[in-house]
Order: sequence, then structure tokens, then C-alpha cells
Amino acid sequence: MLLSLTESPRISEMLRTRSIRATCLAAIKINALQNNMERSNMNRYGKLLVCLLAGVLSVPALISAASMQDEQLKMATSLSKKDQRALAKEAGFSAESTRVRGAELQKPDSSVEPFDVELLSDPSSIELSIHKRLMKFSAMSNDALQYQEADSRKPKDSRKPEDSRKPEDSRKPEDSRKPEDSRKPEDSRKPEDSRKPEDSRKPQGTGEYINDDRRLQSAWVGHLNADSKRKINLADRKRLQSVWNDERNEVMTKVQVSNELLQYGYNLFAGTPTTFEPASEIPIPPEYVLGPGDELAIQLYGSRDDSLELVVDREGVIELPSAGPLNVAGQNYMQVKALISEKIRQNIIGATVSVSMGRLRSMRVFVLGDVNNPGSYLVSGLSTISNALFVSGGVSKKGSLRHVILKRSGRNIAELDLYDFLLKGDSRHDVRLQPGDVVFVPPIGQVVAVAGEVVRPAIYELKKGRSYPTSDILKLAGGTLATADIQHIQIDRIKKTGDNTLLDLDLTVKKSELATDGDLLLIYPVPGIKQQLVHLSGHVKRPGSFGLKEDMHLSDLIGSEADLLPSTFLDYLIIQRADPLSGEITILQPSLGEMLRSDFQSENPLLHASDKVFVLSNKAMRPMASVNIQGAIQYEGEYPLGKKMRVSDLLLAAGGPKEEAYLKEAELTRYEINQNDVRTTKHIVVNLEQALAGDPDANVSLKADDVLMVRSISNWRPSEQVELKGEVKFPGVYTIENGETIEQLLQRAGGLTDYAYVQAAIFTRESIRVEQEKQMKEAATRLQREIAQMETAYSSINDPKILANKMQGLTSAQNVLDTLLELEPQGRLLIDMDATGKLRAGSSLKLTDGDALYIPKRPDQVMVMGEVFNQTALLYRQDLNRDDVLELAGGMTAMADADRVYIIRANGYVDSGRGWSRNLDIYPGDTVVVPQKLETFNMLDTALDWTKVMMQIALFSAAMVTVGVF
Repeated sequence: MLLSLTESPRISEMLRTRSIRATCLAAIKINALQNNMERSNMNRYGKLLVCLLAGVLSVPALISAASMQDEQLKMATSLSKKDQRALAKEAGFSAESTRVRGAELQKPDSSVEPFDVELLSDPSSIELSIHKRLMKFSAMSNDALQYQEADSRKPKDSRKPEDSRKPEDSRKPEDSRKPEDSRKPEDSRKPEDSRKPEDSRKPQGTGEYINDDRRLQSAWVGHLNADSKRKINLADRKRLQSVWNDERNEVMTKVQVSNELLQYGYNLFAGTPTTFEPASEIPIPPEYVLGPGDELAIQLYGSRDDSLELVVDREGVIELPSAGPLNVAGQNYMQVKALISEKIRQNIIGATVSVSMGRLRSMRVFVLGDVNNPGSYLVSGLSTISNALFVSGGVSKKGSLRHVILKRSGRNIAELDLYDFLLKGDSRHDVRLQPGDVVFVPPIGQVVAVAGEVVRPAIYELKKGRSYPTSDILKLAGGTLATADIQHIQIDRIKKTGDNTLLDLDLTVKKSELATDGDLLLIYPVPGIKQQLVHLSGHVKRPGSFGLKEDMHLSDLIGSEADLLPSTFLDYLIIQRADPLSGEITILQPSLGEMLRSDFQSENPLLHASDKVFVLSNKAMRPMASVNIQGAIQYEGEYPLGKKMRVSDLLLAAGGPKEEAYLKEAELTRYEINQNDVRTTKHIVVNLEQALAGDPDANVSLKADDVLMVRSISNWRPSEQVELKGEVKFPGVYTIENGETIEQLLQRAGGLTDYAYVQAAIFTRESIRVEQEKQMKEAATRLQREIAQMETAYSSINDPKILANKMQGLTSAQNVLDTLLELEPQGRLLIDMDATGKLRAGSSLKLTDGDALYIPKRPDQVMVMGEVFNQTALLYRQDLNRDDVLELAGGMTAMADADRVYIIRANGYVDSGRGWSRNLDIYPGDTVVVPQKLETFNMLDTALDWTKVMMQIALFSAAMVTVGVF
């Protein structure tokens, strides 16, 4: 919505003046520069300088325009919700052009917008009006239900009973101690598009479950006596809520009405019109009226055998042999057939005749009024009113389906109600057309909408001249569903004065409420039905829901020990009972073991509707104790606490200590509960060497929740290795010490061979490779963004020549981007070594894990590339210099930039050729690069950036080729 506010004329006008002033000043200055440049005889360097100056002058305007959108967005954000909505309406962002995808459950006074909106594909004004009203009603209904549920669940005193509180040290964090019923339901705070999938979330509008885990646990603990509380240790309390597997007892059905109602019947015309055109193969109906253009097929046999094909002429006459002309126009098929048979019998003795229709005539009819494509159409002679409607694309949503009129010679011949065809399949009034007929569709009449629990929720048109009670409207909608609450139907009505009223209707009492134009009938589902069920879950063989019988006791659910699973917790079970009116939860805790021992004579409570019985397990109530081990151990983690388990047992279970483990001193952390129910922490120093050797004093016995921390030896570091390849006497992978240098490594490898060329040594490091990869990704991302901006800017260029010139630069940028995406960084670090394999004075490099050094053979060639006539490799001579190499390559082309020629040395360094001497010496493995003139690019700054990137790529590639890596 905020994005649309930036289009508001009010906000735009507030910001536009500052941008206009900067833009106008820049335009005046640029225009003056261009005029002076055209008048003067300026060389290309002067013109280039003028273009650069013009670009600088345009910077303020560009900055102002670029920041305008951000300022608009900031200004829109600072407005109140009321002003935002007003500006959104001014910008054309209206609720009437949207439809509801789902309504959030918000408080009535919430400042958050209560719906999520999305554009409709092709709505009519009637559908939009109904959508808007349903949006309002849906939000109000959801709010009412939500707070009704929340109020019914709130206890009169939201504080927990004093005796139900846990000791201070065992409480959960503060955010988990808040009463669940005091929070907003989770699904009321999130927009619908951010919720979980439909099948994995709670039904929208149902709110929180009334049997919240923490409230249930707190209430249950509050009902325990002092002895029972002492039986439950701290671990039991912390893990108790894991045994609850609670389902909601009642089905609280939220009022759901469709907020996507469509006008009924108009989708009839959404199909392919040819499906509804009259087929030529069907039998001709007897009442078909003949006219000019129709063809009659006459077969004579008997005293005369002949086949005749006679076409009705413009006068409506056919020429029948031996009988003369016959006027057949205006007569139906049966009459013409009888007439021809009679004439043949009279004029040809002994002849028998068979008459059938041949090709049917085409006729022109007019389809006018509120149709999608009004006009005149050529249709078949068998066409009816509905066929003509299909040919014209169907009735528009502004047109009436109930009063389609057929006009002939200015008179109304027939009227078609398409609802008869749609609802009853009655096509009696779908009469056949004649040439010149007019099918006229008047505007739509009065409408009513039906939403909710009906067979066909939709917007229906009322027929003129009759009244519609509510019962008839429901018949149009196919009747109510079995889930409809017909005692509580509402009619949302807009009076002629513009007032909106809501009428309540009970169909079981009153059925004669007459519908008026614009009525919206809301058919609610039956509210939550309280089923006569009890629910059994937990550690039983047959969990589930069971019907509540009269005078049903607990023994009817659990008859004997055979109904229970092994390891059932027999001290007590839990019966959760909710008051049907207040929703207050009561917890009963009869002793299951005592009931089984006394054959249900001691305690056998009577069950109520919706009671939930939980049978617990020993494992859930007394979870398995565990210990934890961390640090320099093979497998860190939590392990079950075995009987008489000691430190050595835990070490062996965890795979034993690692090589770097400091066994002389480990730390064992133990948590204990004192007599005041306060948790204390104790740290014990353990000698693991002695414990593993079997010393009983060091091999401490473990308790539940102990944590053993195995320390590492100080300054311990794993072995580090580097790889040495190429022209060394003993290449391979070497383990290095901390601080070892390249010189020391080469000495350990036996030194260099006679063919080694250390001036072209390649040294790579993993950390550098990672950093290069990161920078290349960032560069590619920036370049992608710039390309997208250029594509957007070029889309408004209409001049083909200018556009073609711009697209060349865009293609170059895309090529650079493709190269960046394909290039894999190597992590090379440039080093400068002398012939003995030592770094030159002032350089120092200590090796790290993963480094690699490659010493190539001495190359015999030099390379030349770029804007020369022959990019090639040349045999190295000691007397060669840069100019010699360029001359041997055929010289530089016209596109070459002679002032920017540079040399890539074999070690990766670059000599730019600038300074006191322009003739630099050439060494084996060097590469001479001749770049292209930057003036050939129209966008100079952008081309310069791209050239820098390509220069880096060329530098790396040339060096790799030179030393023979590629």
C-alpha cells in the first residue's frame, strides 16, 4: 500500500519542485555546451571533455530524481493510517478494485489493515460491491467470534493458585510463564500469506485450544495434596507437559461466508462458441420455416426416376418440373413437403416422391444491448436466441439473463429467461431466428446475493414483475446445506436513503420476508455442536472417542488391566473436564492402581460429556536419566545414565578422548537440589589418566544430568601441510611447523632443478581464494544490477540508431558478466623471487595450512595480445624489448591505445610502460597487452569500469597460459 502512496499527486507535488529546479538548471547548461560545441571546430578530445562536463552538470538532477522515490516512501510512511488510506484512494488504490483473499482476526480498534487484498481479473461493479460488503462483514464476524471465545476461556481470577506455583529455581523463563489465555491467538497476528499451509495449521478463527498445556499442568499440580507433590521430583515437573496429547473437545465452527461471490450464470458463455452452433447433420424440425437460400432435395422414383436439388430464390419460389413454380417461403418444412408431394402426384402419374432438406440458408441477425460483442452476424437457419448470444460472445455482466428479447419488424416476438435453461433445463422459449431478427439484451435488473451454507453461493438477478420471498431466493441458490443454521439467517440490506441495516430471520418461524434490490443473505453454519462423547488417550491399547452412555463411569472405558499397555503409571490418571458455560477446567486425579486393585469399588467417577481421560506411562513420568560429555572427545553429546556408571564408562561410550585431550585435569559439573528445593552447582576436578587406569578415587560415579568437560592441551594445533610442485628435486606434500618459510621448505625439498624458473613461481593460498570468490560474486551482483537498470532505461528509446548503439554497450557488459560467472578464482598471491629461490629483500612470507607452490620450467616464448594485427607467441631473444615484440606482431591496429600498453610479467606483476623509459625489456614468459581505445565506447565511465575488470581477467589468464598451467 505504501508503494502506491508514492504515486499520490499530493506527495509527488510536494517533492517535484526541488527536482524540477535542479533538472532545469542542468538542462540549460547542457544545451549551451552543445550549441557551443556545434558552432566550434572542436577535435574529438575537446568533444569528449564537453561530454564529460555535461555528465557532471546532470549529476544533481539525476541524484534528485533517484532520491525522489525514497523521499516519497519515507513521507508516506510517516503519515497516519487515515492519511495513508486517503492518499491511496487518490492514487487509485481503492478497495473496490480488489478482492479479499482472507480476513485476519484483528481487534476492532487495531490500526493494522484487517485484510489482505489482491486484484481481481475481470470483476463487475456488482461483484465488487458485494465483495466490499462481505469484507466488512467477515472481519466483524471473526472479531466477534474471537473475543467471544477468549472471554469464555478466561478464569475469573487469571492468577495461578499460590500452591500451584513452582519453586523459583524451577520456573520457566518469564515469557513462558504468561497465562496462555492472555495472549493474542497466534493466527490473529499474522497475515494469511505468512501462515503455515492449510493442512498444517489450526482452523482460522478457532483461537487457542482451551486445554492449554501449561494451564492444565498448573491446575493439576494445584489439586495435588502435599504428599502427592513431594512424590513428584523436579525432573518430573519439567517433563510433565510432554505427556499431554490434547485435542480440542468441541468443534467451534467459525462463521465462514464466501467473499468471492460471482454473478450467477455468466460463466455459461465462457466456453468455445462453436460447441453451441447448430449442427448441419441433425434432423430438420417440422416447424422449420423456409426462406430464400434454403435447398430442397427431391427424389422421384416409380414411373420416373430423377434427383432434383431446388433452391428457394429471392422471391421465395422453387421451379418444380412438370408442376411449375411453387411459392414456399414463409411455410414450415412439413407444409412444403406435403405441397410438393401433392403437386407431383397430380402432374406425374405413377411417380412417388421423397422430399428432404439440403443445404440450409445463412441469415443475418443482430445481437444488440449488453452483450460482449454487439453487432450483426451470419448464422445458420436453425439458430435460436441462445445460439446468437454465444456467437456474440455472451451476455456481459451488465446485461440481464432474465429478459432477453427477440424483436422482429419492430415488435417483441419472444422473451427468453436463461435462468429457466440454467436451473430447469427448459428451452421452450429459445425460439428459432429469422432473417433480420434482433436479439436485444437489456440492462441487468435487481440483484440479491446469497453467501454461506447454500448449494450455490452467488449473486442472482430477480425477474421483473414478481416478488421474491426469502425461501424463493434460497431455492435459486439450490437450497441450504445440512450444516446451515436456518434459525439464524441475516439479511444485509441497503435502504434507499443509503442506510445499512441488518435483519435477523428465523426460517422455521417466518418465511415471507421479501427480498429487495441489493440484499445480501448470510447463511451461517450451525454453531459448535457439543457432542455426547468422552475421549480416552495415552498409554492404553484402544485410544479414541467413545459415545457417552447414561450413567457411564470410568470402568466403562477401562474395564481391567487388559485395556492398558505395559509400564502404565498406576499412581493416578487424569480426567480433564470443562464447564460447558464458563469453560473453566477441572482436573480429577483418581488412583488407577487403587481402582484396579479394588475392582473399581473404591473410586469410579461418573463421566460427563466431553471428558478427556489421560492414562500416563512410567517412561513419561519418570524419564530416563542422562549425562553429557563435551570437549576433546570423539563423539560429544548426551548419553543414558547406566547403573553404577563412572567417568571411564562415559569416556568409552563417547569413543575415547582425542589426541589433543588434556587427561590430567577435566571438569565434572553436577547439579543438585538441596533441602530447600534450590538447585546448586558443583564443579569436580577429575584426573582422566587415573580414571582410565582404574583408580577408584579418580573414577567418579556419575549422577543424572552430570556434564563432563574434557579440555584440550594448551596451544595444540593439528598438523599443517603444504604442497610443493614443479621443478624441485623432491616435490610432494610437506608437513610444516609454525612460522616456516618458503626458503626453508625449498631447502627441505632438496632445492631447485636446473630447469626451474622461480621468476614465474605461482603461490596460492586458500584464504585468498575464498576472498577472491567473494569479491567476484559481489562484482557480478553489482554488474547484474547495472545491466537491469540500463535495460529499463533503454526501453524508452525510440530512435533505432541510438538504441542499437546503446545495446552494443549492454552486450559488452553482459559478456563481462558471463566471464565473471564462469571464472574460478585460484587464490594466487604474487611473489617476487630471485634465481636462488629466495624472496627479494623486504619480503617475508610464512606458510600456512593448505598453501601450494608451483615452480615452472623456464619458458622459451613471450606473448602478445590485444589490438595488434597478429596475436601470437614469439620465441624469446635476450635483446627483445616491448617495441620489438609489437613490431614482430605486425604493429598496432587503429583501435589500439598506444599510451596504455602494458606488460604482464611471468611472476604476475604488471609494468605499465610509463615513467622515464618507454622501452621496457622483455623476459621469458612475459605478455605484452595492447588495450582498445576507450573513446570507441559511448558510455565512457561504464566502459572504463568494465575494462578494469577485463584487465584483471586478462592479467590472470595470460600469466596462467605463460607458465603452462592452462
